[in-house]
Amino acid sequence: MAEEPNDPGWCHWHGGPSHSAVLIAVLEAGSGPGNALYACAPCRDERHLTPYAESAPPSDNAPLPSEG
Repeated sequence: MAEEPNDPGWCHWHGGPSHSAVLIAVLEAGSGPGNALYACAPCRDERHLTPYAESAPPSDNAPLPSEG
């Protein structure tokens, strides 16, 4: 099964597969499904991202991955 951008095996910050990605943020959508953003260990370290499970309260102001 191929990794998809909403799978924990995908890093949204570098835009590629990862074996260390964890949930960083959940983006709510008005009437549709939300979107989960994952980041790998190197991207979390470089951008000082906090995993969603460790956020208190969950970080709605986490820096989002750049679109490229």
